[in-house]
This record gives sequence, C-alpha cells and structure tokens, in this order.
Amino acid sequence: MTPTRYQSGEIDQEKGISKCGDPSIRWVLVEAAGIILRLSKKSSP
Repeated sequence: MTPTRYQSGEIDQEKGISKCGDPSIRWVLVEAAGIILRLSKKSSP
C-alpha cells in the first residue's frame, strides 16, 4: 500500500491509496474498512 502524494509549490498533500501493488489486497482492505464503519455506526448511541 502506497499513499498518493500531491505536491505543488507550498502544497503537499496525501490523497489516498495509489494503484501500486496487489489489487486484491486493496479490495480486501477497502471492504474491511467499510464493514468496520457500518458496525461502528450501529453500535454508537
């Protein structure tokens, strides 16, 4: 997993995940994050 960077002049930002590496690993991590977010919303008051 590699973060994508945007740099221009004084601006330096991390944008997200690049498409380097194994696509199936990225897919698993994105799906797991979505499940965690849905479960955390259900358990919060």
